[in-house]
Amino acid sequence: RASRGSLSNRFILSLATTANQMAKKRKRKPDQPAHRAPAPAAAAVAPPLGGLTFAEVQTATEVISILAARPEIFGSKALRGLRAALHPLVTAQLRRYEPVDYAARVTAALQAGRWHEALRSLDGLRDLCDAPKAGTVQRWVRQAGDAPERLRPRLFRAILSSGSGGEGGGEGG
Repeated sequence: RASRGSLSNRFILSLATTANQMAKKRKRKPDQPAHRAPAPAAAAVAPPLGGLTFAEVQTATEVISILAARPEIFGSKALRGLRAALHPLVTAQLRRYEPVDYAARVTAALQAGRWHEALRSLDGLRDLCDAPKAGTVQRWVRQAGDAPERLRPRLFRAILSSGSGGEGGGEGG
């Protein structure tokens, strides 16, 4: 067991390093989306496991199980590249299920004064590119004015970016 744990830790560190290197190499232009799906033609000619061996899939499954059991590791700076690489997959999976009403969550959190929860809900709203109505954004800005001074800029930035739908300066309606 001890050797398996150290192997998993070494694999996690290796995976984090590789993911960070890949994230650094991948430069995007400002007009390109943050995440792109692979080309359909490439998926058609790929082997059944997408070029991965069964052992690699099994190892990745073990690593994900470890990270699921200890989310504080997954949130570390060392695994930023891994989180970025997993983001398109997670977003695609979330869209397959019942959508979460992040706008309602933001409203409830702001009304109750739960500022950090409001920030998390605004992140979810932005990730799903679900722009709220202009009147909703105005109400949120008024409510965020009651937040502690150190959180106000983050809340305002998140609220205003959610109102644009991620495309920079929407009209509202």
